[in-house]
Amino acid sequence: MLDLYVDIDACPVYREVAEAASLHRLDLYVVTRGFVVVPAEAMVHPVLAEDDDGSGDDWIASNIADGDICITPKAALAAHCLLRGARAMAPGGTVWSMDGLARGLGIGNLHELPAKLGQSKAREADRAHFARQLETLIAALRRDAQAPRARRSADDGCVEIRRKTAPAMPWRAAS
Repeated sequence: MLDLYVDIDACPVYREVAEAASLHRLDLYVVTRGFVVVPAEAMVHPVLAEDDDGSGDDWIASNIADGDICITPKAALAAHCLLRGARAMAPGGTVWSMDGLARGLGIGNLHELPAKLGQSKAREADRAHFARQLETLIAALRRDAQAPRARRSADDGCVEIRRKTAPAMPWRAAS
């Protein structure tokens, strides 16, 4: 399922995110540490985080799933989302990738990368660019979710068509 997650306290493009969620009928999880007015729509879910800096990020990292999108300028949160199979996008329109995070860090310490790496100034041109990039990402995720993927069988060399399934989470204990 494709849902959007945003920390509204760190998101200068919230209006564009809300418009995309409404247009595509996506659930939007709005995380905040303060009082924020959000649209009274069934698809908008406000989440009140504690006052410390990391609780909103922790909530998103714990609840985001494969195929979801998080809007964040923070490299550490983007890395957590990518590790869970979700996508992450900076408010400037840059789609976060593990390769990009690793290049920016040199040795891969995701907590030391400045949050400014993925940010851009929130001018009207940047907002339009962000909105186009978000639309492109949503369309790509929907297309990927609907397309069957081919998988080669080890025993007979035949190609088997299967729908994508969520990857196993190695850090979770089997029930």
